Amino acid sequence: HTWQTTAGGSFAGWSSLGGGVSASPAVARNADGRLEVFIHGTDDALWHAWQTTAGGSFAGWSSLGGGVSASPAVASNADGRLEAFIHGTDNALWHTWQATAGGSFAAWSSLGGGVR
Repeated sequence: HTWQTTAGGSFAGWSSLGGGVSASPAVARNADGRLEVFIHGTDDALWHAWQTTAGGSFAGWSSLGGGVSASPAVASNADGRLEAFIHGTDNALWHTWQATAGGSFAAWSSLGGGVR
């Protein structure tokens, strides 16, 4: 990842967040301004890392589990809670969400369907 050193200014050099990525990442902003990154890991789990403070450094990777077969999608609910969606290895659409804005994630729930 890279970031602007000042609003509208130049970018810093690239810095690795590590992890084993097997598809494009998804990024969303928490209600308090911190960025959170989601990846499809090489172990077919959904992993995420988040800024410890808005504009600050990132915490290490944490697994959310799940059987992921494609890039995740993430959105912010009206109340600021993040919700992640994955195409599961069972071809169903699955989702998990923050229990509270900026908080931990709930257990996975299937939305069903034959996603291809």
